[in-house]
Formats: sequence, structure tokens, C-alpha cells
Amino acid sequence: VGLTSPRTPLFSTASVMTSSTLLAEPGELEEPLPQFFHFQSHPHFVEVLKDRITVRYVGKGTNVHDVGAVRTDHPWPCWLSVGYFEVRVCEAGIRGSIGVGVADGQFVLNKQPGWEGNSFGYGGEEGRKFHGGQLGEPFGAGFGSGDIVGCGLSFRKREVFFTLNGKFAGVAFRHVPVSADTDKRYYPTVAMHSPGEVVCANFGAEPFKFDLEGYMNEERAALERSIASTSVPASITVAAANDALRSYLLHYGYAETFASLCDGEDDARRQKQQQQERQQRDCKNGCDCSNGGGVDSAASCHLCGGAAAKTTAANRMQNGVRNSGSGDGDGGGG
Repeated sequence: VGLTSPRTPLFSTASVMTSSTLLAEPGELEEPLPQFFHFQSHPHFVEVLKDRITVRYVGKGTNVHDVGAVRTDHPWPCWLSVGYFEVRVCEAGIRGSIGVGVADGQFVLNKQPGWEGNSFGYGGEEGRKFHGGQLGEPFGAGFGSGDIVGCGLSFRKREVFFTLNGKFAGVAFRHVPVSADTDKRYYPTVAMHSPGEVVCANFGAEPFKFDLEGYMNEERAALERSIASTSVPASITVAAANDALRSYLLHYGYAETFASLCDGEDDARRQKQQQQERQQRDCKNGCDCSNGGGVDSAASCHLCGGAAAKTTAANRMQNGVRNSGSGDGDGGGG
């Protein structure tokens, strides 16, 4: 399900996450998807268990600096249409200070997702959403023991949304910056901040509580409606279309696809130039295209069209003027 790449109608259904390709390079499709939590977490406050999907808080939670965060082993590739994961709250602990969201590779793993500008989060204690600060904004219901919280990133729409117990909780953030740079790609991230908190994540190895496939079908239908309702001016040129495509690729960071497009255009220009050079070498009319000047023939050159006939007519006029001038001079002398 999902969107197709511009090269081939290729769909990717990974073993750990249902996804769709968007401007995907063949090499990019080999990128791994998030499957487990990485052991690179704040060592004093959280512990990743051996299954690598269960995390528990082991700190005291007495001050703001006692937050422990953990992220996945790999970020979401930019060719996904939607990245999504879910977290089940096994134990809410003393305060239920659990945050679920996404963060890039430069995020400091002793803060809640959303406390920094390179992250987005949803907190269970008060149901607030966070981005670029600790104050947050009201968003939805809080969550605790037994609840399943989902976080999704729509790469096409550049939106972060959340779900709660299989229900769509809403879009929390729009105009999310998306980049192909390794350090700026987003990792599923979870943070905890009070004793007794335990969570277990699902990155797609088990069916999601939320109907992700239905959501992606709606995304695809909305895109198809948008395309169908878009009118393309009849006067648009190939060059203008290529300019628009190049701008899109640069804006969203698809460097490899952009380079391939430019290489293809360069190849096309070289082939056209080589074809013209061959035609000029093979030209038998002696017209301007082969640097041979005009010929006394009404034939038309296969490269320059009627240029040969026009050149011939011009030469005839010049020859006639010269002959006429020579006759007058001779007569006057007699």
C-alpha cells in the first residue's frame, strides 16, 4: 500500500513495518528500518532489557535532570510514506512521566522527546505535546498503565500524529522538517522519569492496535484526489517541469534522485550534440550547417531544413549582381 516511486511502481512491505516508497533510490530501499531499541541510552536512569523492546526506569526521578531516554537502532528512511510505532505502558510508575515521540540523531538522551527543537513528543502525565521546550501545550488525554500510545510521521505531509489505544488522537505538529542527512533523520524515541515505569514497544513485529493500513489507504486516496484535481497548463514545457521537479527534490533532501536526474539531463544533451555533429559530417548539401556555404541546388538539408535553398537563392542574387556590374563596366570601356 502507499505511494510509488518516480522510477518504478515499487511497493515495499517490510517485515517490521508496513511502509510505502516515496522517491526511492534502489540503494535507499536497502536501508534498515527500526526494529529494536538501541543500547545507547542514558546509563544511569533507564535499562533496555534483553528483548530490546522493553525498557524500564531505574533512576530516582527526583529532579529534572533524572530523565532517561532511549531510541531505536535505526532512524526511519526518508523514502517511507509513513513511519509508525507503538508503545504499551506496562507500568506507569509513581508519576507516569512517560514521553513518546521522535528525535533526530543529535538529540540528547537525558530529556523528554520534544524538550529540544530537534524532537517532537507526547507526554502521558498530563497529555501535553512538546516541541522545543519543557512547558508544552494541551493536546489530548493522558495515558498510564495498560494504555497503548502510537506515534507516526507522515513524510509526504510532514506531520507528526499520535494515537491512543487504537484511536487517532490527532495531528500534533505540522511542517516538520524532513531531511535525508543521517544526523537529521528521525528515530522513534521513548523517555521516562519516575521509579517503576516500564514500557514495551512494537515496531511492526506484531499487528498494531491502530489501523495503520487503513490510514495509509486514506493517505493514498487523498493524494490521488489531489493529483486528479490539479490542472496542468497546456503551455508548460519539459524544461519547466524539470525545474519544478529539481526544486522539489532539493527541498526535501533527495540528493541521490536529484543527482540522477541531472546526470540523465546531461546525458541527453551530450547525445543530442553528438547526433548533430554526425548529421553535420554526413551533410551532402554543402549548406551552412556543414560550414560549406551555399550550393547551386534547390535541395533542402535534412539538418537545417530549407537553409540550403535559401542560401542558394542568396548566392544566385549575389552572382547576378556581380555579373551585371561586370557587363556595365566592359560596355562603358568600349
